Amino acid sequence: MENQKNTRGPRRLRLGLFGLCLAQTWLPSTLQAQVNSGATMLVFNPAHLPEKVLLQAEESAARIFSHAGLLVEIVNCQATPTDAAHPTACERRDNPVTLRMEIENHRPPGLSWDLLGYCVLPEKNGAGTPAAGVYLPAARKIADAGMADLYQALGAAIVHEFGHFLLGPRAHSLQGVMAARWGRQEVTLAALDQLHFTRDQAARMGATIARLHAPR
Repeated sequence: MENQKNTRGPRRLRLGLFGLCLAQTWLPSTLQAQVNSGATMLVFNPAHLPEKVLLQAEESAARIFSHAGLLVEIVNCQATPTDAAHPTACERRDNPVTLRMEIENHRPPGLSWDLLGYCVLPEKNGAGTPAAGVYLPAARKIADAGMADLYQALGAAIVHEFGHFLLGPRAHSLQGVMAARWGRQEVTLAALDQLHFTRDQAARMGATIARLHAPR
C-alpha cells in the first residue's frame, strides 16, 4: 500500500474543482494511437511518478472504465527515443478518439492552487488537440490524509478528466467520479474501487465514441 490508512482522517478533504476545460490550441497534434474501436488515452509522466504506482493508477482507471462498459486503451508513454520509421503507439494518429494525459508536478500559471486536474478541449471548429493533466502534489495530499492510496487518487482523477474529454466542460454531477469537488465520501469510494460514472454518463460517453468513429 502506498500509505497507511488513518481512520480519523482530516476535517476537510476538498482538493478543488476538477475539469477546468479550456478552449486552446497550443498543444501538439501528434498524439493518436491505433485501436480498432473505443478510445485511447496516452499517459505521459513528466512528474517522474514511480512506474509501479503509475501502472497501479492506470489499472485503477481501467477498472472504472470497464465498470462503465467503455473500451479505453491506456498507453503508457515514456520519454524514450524512437525510430522515426517505426513510430510508437504514442506517436501514431490512427484513433480519432484520443486524449493525452500528463502526470504533472506543476500547474499552468493562472489556475487555482487547489485544482487537482484540468482538461483542455479543442475549439468548436476542431482546431487543436485535446489534452488533460493531473497534479501529483494534490493527489499526494489525498494519500497523505490516509483515506486512499496515491494510485487510487490518481486513477480516479485521470478518469474524471477523461470524462470531461467525452462529456464536455459542464459534465459535473452531484456525486460519483464526475463530482466537481471531492469530499470524504468520494475519496472513500475511490479507495474501495466504487467511484463510478452514472449510467447516463456512461451511455453518453459510449455514444460519443461511436459518433466519432462513424464514417464521415
